[in-house]
Amino acid sequence: MNIILDIETEPASDDILNEMMPMAIRSPQMPPDIASEEIPEFHNKAIKDEAKQAAWKEEKIKSHKEAMQAKRDKWERDVLTGRQQWIDDCALRAETSAIRMIGMCELYNPEQGEILDHYLVHGADELSRLEHDWIDNYVDEKQMLLAFWQHVENATRHDDPNWIGWYSNKFDWPMIWRRSVLCGVKPMNIRHGRYLMARFVDLHEQWQMGDNQCKLSLATAARAFGIESKRENEGAGFHRLFRENQMRALQYCQNDLIITAQIAERMGYKAGR
Repeated sequence: MNIILDIETEPASDDILNEMMPMAIRSPQMPPDIASEEIPEFHNKAIKDEAKQAAWKEEKIKSHKEAMQAKRDKWERDVLTGRQQWIDDCALRAETSAIRMIGMCELYNPEQGEILDHYLVHGADELSRLEHDWIDNYVDEKQMLLAFWQHVENATRHDDPNWIGWYSNKFDWPMIWRRSVLCGVKPMNIRHGRYLMARFVDLHEQWQMGDNQCKLSLATAARAFGIESKRENEGAGFHRLFRENQMRALQYCQNDLIITAQIAERMGYKAGR
Protein backbone atom coordinates (compact mmCIF):
# COMPACT_ATOMS: atom_id res chain seq x y z
CA MET A 1 0.00 0.00 0.00
CA ASN A 2 1.21 3.50 -0.85
CA ILE A 3 0.08 6.68 0.91
CA ILE A 4 0.92 10.12 -0.48
CA LEU A 5 1.84 12.66 2.21
CA ASP A 6 2.06 16.45 2.20
CA ILE A 7 2.18 18.96 5.04
CA GLU A 8 1.56 22.69 5.15
CA THR A 9 3.27 24.89 7.71
CA GLU A 10 3.01 28.44 8.99
CA PRO A 11 5.18 30.81 11.04
CA ALA A 12 4.94 30.51 14.82
CA SER A 13 2.99 32.98 16.95
CA ASP A 14 4.02 36.65 16.96
CA ASP A 15 5.39 36.31 20.51
CA ILE A 16 7.76 33.53 19.48
CA LEU A 17 8.79 35.28 16.28
CA ASN A 18 9.50 38.56 18.08
CA GLU A 19 11.65 36.71 20.59
CA MET A 20 13.64 34.90 17.91
CA MET A 21 13.81 37.64 15.30
CA PRO A 22 17.38 38.93 14.81
CA MET A 23 17.90 42.47 16.09
CA ALA A 24 18.97 43.62 12.63
CA ILE A 25 15.51 42.66 11.34
CA ARG A 26 13.45 43.59 14.40
CA SER A 27 15.03 47.03 14.99
CA PRO A 28 17.10 47.96 11.95
CA GLN A 29 19.13 51.15 12.02
CA MET A 30 18.83 53.46 9.05
CA PRO A 31 22.26 54.17 7.54
CA PRO A 32 23.51 57.64 8.58
CA ASP A 33 23.89 58.84 4.99
CA ILE A 34 20.17 58.16 4.42
CA ALA A 35 18.94 59.26 7.83
CA SER A 36 20.79 62.57 7.69
CA GLU A 37 18.63 65.64 7.11
CA GLU A 38 21.62 67.89 6.60
CA ILE A 39 21.26 70.09 3.54
CA PRO A 40 24.38 70.56 1.41
CA GLU A 41 25.50 74.08 0.59
CA PHE A 42 24.31 74.78 -2.95
CA HIS A 43 25.77 77.66 -4.99
CA ASN A 44 25.99 78.22 -8.73
CA LYS A 45 28.86 80.55 -9.63
CA ALA A 46 27.45 80.99 -13.09
CA ILE A 47 24.36 82.78 -11.74
CA LYS A 48 25.11 86.35 -10.73
CA ASP A 49 21.56 87.57 -10.09
CA GLU A 50 20.72 87.06 -6.40
CA ALA A 51 17.02 86.38 -7.01
CA LYS A 52 17.83 83.76 -9.66
CA GLN A 53 20.53 82.29 -7.40
CA ALA A 54 17.96 81.97 -4.58
CA ALA A 55 15.40 80.38 -6.88
CA TRP A 56 17.99 77.93 -8.21
CA LYS A 57 19.13 77.10 -4.67
CA GLU A 58 15.53 76.57 -3.52
CA GLU A 59 14.94 74.16 -6.41
CA LYS A 60 18.15 72.23 -5.64
CA ILE A 61 17.22 71.94 -1.97
CA LYS A 62 13.73 70.71 -2.93
CA SER A 63 15.20 68.13 -5.32
CA HIS A 64 17.70 67.02 -2.67
CA LYS A 65 14.96 66.57 -0.05
CA GLU A 66 12.81 64.60 -2.49
CA ALA A 67 15.75 62.37 -3.43
CA MET A 68 16.62 61.72 0.22
CA GLN A 69 12.98 60.99 1.07
CA ALA A 70 12.83 58.55 -1.85
CA LYS A 71 15.92 56.80 -0.46
CA ARG A 72 14.35 56.62 3.01
CA ASP A 73 11.08 55.30 1.59
CA LYS A 74 12.97 52.63 -0.37
CA TRP A 75 14.95 51.68 2.73
CA GLU A 76 11.73 51.29 4.73
CA ARG A 77 10.14 49.19 1.97
CA ASP A 78 13.23 46.99 1.84
CA VAL A 79 13.09 46.58 5.62
CA LEU A 80 9.43 45.52 5.49
CA THR A 81 10.13 43.16 2.59
CA GLY A 82 13.09 41.63 4.41
CA ARG A 83 11.07 41.22 7.61
CA GLN A 84 8.20 39.56 5.72
CA GLN A 85 10.65 37.25 3.92
CA TRP A 86 12.17 36.27 7.27
CA ILE A 87 8.68 35.54 8.66
CA ASP A 88 7.75 33.50 5.59
CA ASP A 89 10.99 31.52 5.87
CA CYS A 90 10.15 30.81 9.52
CA ALA A 91 7.40 28.50 8.24
CA LEU A 92 10.14 26.23 6.89
CA ARG A 93 12.03 25.84 10.20
CA ALA A 94 10.68 23.69 13.03
CA GLU A 95 11.80 26.05 15.81
CA THR A 96 9.93 29.02 14.32
CA SER A 97 6.90 27.34 12.77
CA ALA A 98 3.82 25.23 13.33
CA ILE A 99 2.25 22.57 11.15
CA ARG A 100 -1.21 23.74 10.15
CA MET A 101 -2.34 20.88 7.93
CA ILE A 102 -1.35 17.29 7.13
CA GLY A 103 -2.77 15.79 3.96
CA MET A 104 -2.78 12.10 3.04
CA CYS A 105 -3.97 10.53 -0.19
CA GLU A 106 -4.70 6.82 0.10
CA LEU A 107 -6.16 6.37 -3.39
CA TYR A 108 -5.91 8.38 -6.56
CA ASN A 109 -7.47 7.13 -9.78
CA PRO A 110 -7.92 9.99 -12.26
CA GLU A 111 -9.44 7.70 -14.91
CA GLN A 112 -12.32 6.87 -12.57
CA GLY A 113 -12.35 10.30 -10.95
CA GLU A 114 -11.58 8.72 -7.60
CA ILE A 115 -9.60 10.28 -4.81
CA LEU A 116 -9.53 9.12 -1.20
CA ASP A 117 -7.83 11.87 0.74
CA HIS A 118 -7.77 12.69 4.42
CA TYR A 119 -6.74 15.92 6.14
CA LEU A 120 -5.72 16.67 9.69
CA VAL A 121 -5.85 20.36 10.53
CA HIS A 122 -6.20 22.57 13.58
CA GLY A 123 -7.99 25.85 14.10
CA ALA A 124 -10.01 25.44 10.90
CA ASP A 125 -13.50 26.54 11.98
CA GLU A 126 -14.50 27.27 8.41
CA LEU A 127 -13.59 23.73 7.30
CA SER A 128 -15.14 22.06 10.33
CA ARG A 129 -18.52 23.52 9.39
CA LEU A 130 -18.42 21.45 6.19
CA GLU A 131 -18.83 18.30 8.31
CA HIS A 132 -16.82 16.15 5.91
CA ASP A 133 -15.57 12.90 7.41
CA TRP A 134 -12.29 13.30 5.53
CA ILE A 135 -11.42 16.52 7.38
CA ASP A 136 -10.46 16.22 11.05
CA ASN A 137 -10.19 19.59 12.80
CA TYR A 138 -8.33 19.71 16.12
CA VAL A 139 -8.08 22.34 18.81
CA ASP A 140 -4.32 22.77 18.43
CA GLU A 141 -1.20 21.44 16.75
CA LYS A 142 -0.38 19.02 19.58
CA GLN A 143 -3.73 17.24 19.33
CA MET A 144 -3.37 17.08 15.54
CA LEU A 145 0.09 15.51 15.82
CA LEU A 146 -1.12 12.99 18.40
CA ALA A 147 -3.87 11.95 15.96
CA PHE A 148 -1.40 11.78 13.08
CA TRP A 149 1.01 9.43 14.85
CA GLN A 150 -1.95 7.26 15.86
CA HIS A 151 -2.95 7.15 12.19
CA VAL A 152 0.59 6.17 11.19
CA GLU A 153 0.72 3.50 13.88
CA ASN A 154 -2.63 2.03 12.82
CA ALA A 155 -1.66 2.03 9.15
CA THR A 156 1.70 0.42 9.96
CA ARG A 157 0.05 -2.27 12.07
CA HIS A 158 -2.47 -3.24 9.37
CA ASP A 159 -0.82 -2.49 6.02
CA ASP A 160 2.76 -1.28 6.63
CA PRO A 161 2.42 1.19 3.73
CA ASN A 162 5.03 3.16 1.85
CA TRP A 163 4.76 6.85 2.71
CA ILE A 164 5.46 8.80 -0.46
CA GLY A 165 6.14 12.51 -0.85
CA TRP A 166 8.12 15.12 -2.73
CA TYR A 167 11.14 16.30 -0.71
CA SER A 168 9.40 14.55 2.17
CA ASN A 169 12.48 12.94 3.71
CA LYS A 170 14.21 16.33 3.82
CA PHE A 171 11.24 18.43 4.88
CA ASP A 172 7.89 16.80 5.76
CA TRP A 173 9.05 13.96 8.01
CA PRO A 174 11.83 15.89 9.77
CA MET A 175 9.37 18.75 10.32
CA ILE A 176 6.69 16.42 11.70
CA TRP A 177 9.23 14.71 13.99
CA ARG A 178 10.72 17.98 15.27
CA ARG A 179 7.38 19.71 15.77
CA SER A 180 6.12 16.64 17.63
CA VAL A 181 9.06 16.75 20.02
CA LEU A 182 8.65 20.50 20.55
CA CYS A 183 4.92 20.04 21.23
CA GLY A 184 5.53 17.27 23.75
CA VAL A 185 4.31 14.48 21.48
CA LYS A 186 6.35 11.29 21.32
CA PRO A 187 6.90 10.39 17.65
CA MET A 188 7.35 6.90 16.27
CA ASN A 189 10.80 5.73 15.40
CA ILE A 190 11.07 6.38 11.67
CA ARG A 191 14.84 6.07 11.26
CA HIS A 192 17.16 3.21 10.50
CA GLY A 193 20.63 4.41 11.45
CA ARG A 194 21.30 7.77 9.82
CA TYR A 195 18.46 7.52 7.34
CA LEU A 196 14.71 7.18 7.32
CA MET A 197 13.36 3.67 6.97
CA ALA A 198 12.92 2.30 3.46
CA ARG A 199 9.14 2.67 3.55
CA PHE A 200 9.54 6.47 3.56
CA VAL A 201 9.88 7.17 -0.15
CA ASP A 202 11.08 10.61 -1.24
CA LEU A 203 10.40 11.09 -4.95
CA HIS A 204 12.69 14.13 -5.10
CA GLU A 205 15.49 12.03 -3.65
CA GLN A 206 14.86 9.39 -6.30
CA TRP A 207 14.81 12.07 -8.99
CA GLN A 208 18.25 13.26 -7.87
CA MET A 209 19.77 9.82 -8.52
CA GLY A 210 22.57 10.64 -6.08
CA ASP A 211 23.15 14.14 -7.50
CA ASN A 212 22.56 16.42 -4.51
CA GLN A 213 23.05 19.50 -6.69
CA CYS A 214 19.89 18.60 -8.64
CA LYS A 215 17.08 20.39 -6.83
CA LEU A 216 13.55 20.67 -8.18
CA SER A 217 10.46 22.24 -6.65
CA LEU A 218 7.16 20.39 -6.89
CA ALA A 219 5.79 23.08 -9.22
CA THR A 220 8.80 22.75 -11.55
CA ALA A 221 8.55 18.96 -11.44
CA ALA A 222 4.86 19.20 -12.39
CA ARG A 223 5.75 21.30 -15.43
CA ALA A 224 8.55 18.91 -16.39
CA PHE A 225 6.13 15.96 -16.24
CA GLY A 226 3.45 17.89 -18.13
CA ILE A 227 1.10 17.82 -15.14
CA GLU A 228 -1.42 20.62 -14.74
CA SER A 229 -0.71 22.57 -11.57
CA LYS A 230 -3.04 25.00 -9.81
CA ARG A 231 -0.39 26.19 -7.39
CA GLU A 232 -0.90 29.84 -6.46
CA ASN A 233 2.17 30.31 -4.28
CA GLU A 234 4.94 28.45 -2.57
CA GLY A 235 4.38 26.57 0.65
CA ALA A 236 6.00 29.32 2.71
CA GLY A 237 3.00 31.57 1.91
CA PHE A 238 0.37 28.99 2.87
CA HIS A 239 -0.39 30.80 6.14
CA ARG A 240 -1.68 33.85 4.27
CA LEU A 241 -3.86 31.70 2.06
CA PHE A 242 -5.23 29.89 5.14
CA ARG A 243 -6.10 33.19 6.82
CA GLU A 244 -7.88 34.48 3.72
CA ASN A 245 -9.82 31.37 2.67
CA GLN A 246 -9.53 28.00 4.41
CA MET A 247 -11.24 26.15 1.56
CA ARG A 248 -8.73 27.46 -0.95
CA ALA A 249 -5.95 26.46 1.46
CA LEU A 250 -7.39 22.95 1.61
CA GLN A 251 -7.53 22.84 -2.19
CA TYR A 252 -3.90 23.96 -2.31
CA CYS A 253 -2.88 20.99 -0.15
CA GLN A 254 -5.10 18.65 -2.16
CA ASN A 255 -3.53 19.89 -5.38
CA ASP A 256 -0.06 19.11 -4.01
CA LEU A 257 -1.22 15.60 -3.12
CA ILE A 258 -2.64 15.04 -6.61
CA ILE A 259 0.53 16.33 -8.31
CA THR A 260 2.69 14.11 -6.09
CA ALA A 261 0.41 11.12 -6.75
CA GLN A 262 0.72 11.64 -10.51
CA ILE A 263 4.50 11.96 -10.33
CA ALA A 264 4.64 8.89 -8.09
CA GLU A 265 2.73 6.86 -10.67
CA ARG A 266 5.08 8.00 -13.43
CA MET A 267 7.98 6.87 -11.24
CA GLY A 268 6.53 3.43 -10.61
CA TYR A 269 4.30 3.95 -7.55
CA LYS A 270 0.55 4.22 -7.30
CA ALA A 271 -1.52 5.58 -4.47
CA GLY A 272 -3.50 2.76 -2.92
CA ARG A 273 -2.89 -0.95 -2.76
